[in-house]
Amino acid sequence: MASTSTDNNVFLTSPDDWEAWELQFQGQAVSKRLWDQILGTKEFLIEPIAPELTSFQHPVATVGSQSGSNGEPEANIPLSFATLSGKNQKAFQFAYTVYTEEEKREPAADLPSRSKTGMRN
Repeated sequence: MASTSTDNNVFLTSPDDWEAWELQFQGQAVSKRLWDQILGTKEFLIEPIAPELTSFQHPVATVGSQSGSNGEPEANIPLSFATLSGKNQKAFQFAYTVYTEEEKREPAADLPSRSKTGMRN
């Protein structure tokens, strides 16, 4: 007979437990809308990545007029939303809105992480 815990989880303690465990596993996968992905008939969704300010900044100029007394470039102003151009602020706001909407649709706990490139497969 299958072993069950107080929260109704089924544990595999012998080959006789397989059917009960498989039914519980399938039920949980169906309830989380993952069964098609487990069967391989549908791809897993990718967890959204928040946009980074660095993706929206202009390249820093390093001309001689911006050098300090030692010839080195002066310290850059710390990057913040306020230091972005108006166009880049709007682009960042749009990207952040898209990200938050994706977060609402795709619960992060049920999704694999996106690659470092942020690209969907």
